[in-house]
Amino acid sequence: MMDARTGNVSPVESIVAFLIAFFNRLQGLSRRIAPRRLRFRDGLRWGFLEGKVVGRTPTAHLNLQPGEMVRIRSKEEILATLDENLLNRGMGFEEEMAWYCGRTARVQARVSKCLDEKTGKLLTMKNPCIILEDVVCTGRYNVSCPREFVPFWREIWLERIPIP
Repeated sequence: MMDARTGNVSPVESIVAFLIAFFNRLQGLSRRIAPRRLRFRDGLRWGFLEGKVVGRTPTAHLNLQPGEMVRIRSKEEILATLDENLLNRGMGFEEEMAWYCGRTARVQARVSKCLDEKTGKLLTMKNPCIILEDVVCTGRYNVSCPREFVPFWREIWLERIPIP
């Protein structure tokens, strides 16, 4: 509700975010204590994303560079690259990101190193990831998500758009 008071979101958006957070907590509780047959949509969080890969997840190397245009693959294409924890080679795909599926964006940067905020260590990525211009977390599905958080994208989740 603080976001609504400060004008970051409308009161309706704030209530929707609260309801989604409440739903996600119930789903998590159902996964821990309820038998599978009693769970709603198998206890999945709002957005109902479910990875398809068993074992090692696939990868792709497009060597995307800043300024190039890409299309974010469909949700189904991306889910086909994720394991049961919605990870591809350790990098997560979240409900917030699914909202951008099918859209086009410009590559802002390639990221090969990042800072682990919990430990303060500099991490070097085995598979670089991509940051896209104007693609940010809106907090739509995660009440505790910091607004304007920049998601990292795997190249396998993107498709280069050729310049005519």
